[in-house]
Amino acid sequence: MKMASKKVKCKTHPSGSNASKEDLGENPFHNREIVKELIDGCTLVEVVDKIIDANPDQQTWDSLGSFLKMGHQLIANIKVMNHMRSEVVKIKEDHQAETSRLLKEKAKVESLLEKKTAEIGSLQKMVQSIEHTLAKAKEELNLKIKRMERAKTKVAEVKEQVSRQLQEAKT
Repeated sequence: MKMASKKVKCKTHPSGSNASKEDLGENPFHNREIVKELIDGCTLVEVVDKIIDANPDQQTWDSLGSFLKMGHQLIANIKVMNHMRSEVVKIKEDHQAETSRLLKEKAKVESLLEKKTAEIGSLQKMVQSIEHTLAKAKEELNLKIKRMERAKTKVAEVKEQVSRQLQEAKT
């Protein structure tokens, strides 16, 4: 690519504005020859010709058209954003309702769990009491059985003594 440069007599103020009333001379961008020399080999001539030959009124209308298109697109984007926002709000409300329902259901389950836990505790105490009563009854029954066996043994001894005595009395 070929770089081109050309000195142009044009006075400008360092800040870019012409605060003093100095004559800046002709705008170098209106001079077709200077522009062509600057951009020769650097850019498309057709684009430059279009820029140089552009009618200021047409540029204004084109700019207004572009501005209106951007405004229309902006409004369309705002509508889409508002629609999305309303969908998000609805989803959030649905989510909150579902969360609330689940929390209520959880509370019911916890309440039932407490009741069932209390019932189980009560039944466990009842089983322990029955097991204790059964163990006592078993001990008492064992004692009675032992007493009866002792009594049977004593009765057998007494019978034997009586039988001996009868035999002795017979003889």
